[in-house]
Amino acid sequence: MVYDLLVSIGVAISSYIFYKIFANSVIVINEFGIKKAFAIEEVIGASILLAISASSFRELSIFGFEIRTILSILIVLVLGWKNGVLVGGTTGITIGTILGLTNMEMRKFRDSIICTFTE
Repeated sequence: MVYDLLVSIGVAISSYIFYKIFANSVIVINEFGIKKAFAIEEVIGASILLAISASSFRELSIFGFEIRTILSILIVLVLGWKNGVLVGGTTGITIGTILGLTNMEMRKFRDSIICTFTE
């Protein structure tokens, strides 16, 4: 009973956080060519959204180059070129973090640490 309550609270908090992230990122994507200055929360939210969508191309590659990596680099370059170094740097750090977390080797490492502490 307590476990279910804690899981429900955790899911509710996570849902609210992801709602705020994606609601802020839609503003950046819709007004990319119009608005010149974005808040840092909007840029990070858009970077997270684009990184998650780019990570869906995990096993797709052309001539040995992963489409996921090409799209990630392209997103960082375009956002940095259009909006400046702060946006480019923030986008690069965010996309790198998200792609690192979704990487398969990182999952194995994370699962081994979790198993170590649960035994």
